[in-house]
Amino acid sequence: MLRVLIDRAGGVGITHCEAISRALEPLLDEHDPISGPYVLEVSSAGLERPLKRPEDFARMLGRDVLVRLYTARQGEREFVGKLVSLDGDALTLEGHPPFSMKTVALARLYIQW
Repeated sequence: MLRVLIDRAGGVGITHCEAISRALEPLLDEHDPISGPYVLEVSSAGLERPLKRPEDFARMLGRDVLVRLYTARQGEREFVGKLVSLDGDALTLEGHPPFSMKTVALARLYIQW
């Protein structure tokens, strides 16, 4: 399986995945980087993908975010709230004291299903 994850401002739709797949197929056929049969999968990283880079956090300002800590703070390891800021090493959710990024195991957009 060759999996290609794509992202773009404004989001990724099925037409974007299809266009990238159609562009990659002839290049992969020509250069044959993988010996033997394989399946090409082009997809979005998904709504709940982890936030890692400062620009990931900037896109989610004002949105609900889940933060999971390596160790519990006041008996809790998971926090959900509106993302207020990421300033240097300080991640701030509305209604919570700032989290040091060194203590954050995971941060991602929170989708309530």
